[in-house]
Amino acid sequence: MTPISDHAVRTGWQSWMPEYWLCHSEGFKVETPHADHVGFVEEVLWSPDYSFVEALVVRVGFVGVETLTVPIAQVLSVHPEASLVVVARPAP
Repeated sequence: MTPISDHAVRTGWQSWMPEYWLCHSEGFKVETPHADHVGFVEEVLWSPDYSFVEALVVRVGFVGVETLTVPIAQVLSVHPEASLVVVARPAP
């Protein structure tokens, strides 16, 4: 797993790959660490100056009509090979 944190996105990582995939995660499945389905990334929200990602908008629910904004601090890992983002359990 590749760790993601607000600090890492703002200050740079040992590798650019996790940041790249986080920035390009639209359509990725979103799960908790215990593989509970949360939804799918609908949009990546950037800082006002586009220097870092602030949050992910996730389409949730069985029908997918609701959205949930997940702050970047809740993103635990990104797995591009599985089109998957793992987040801490989001608030309902």
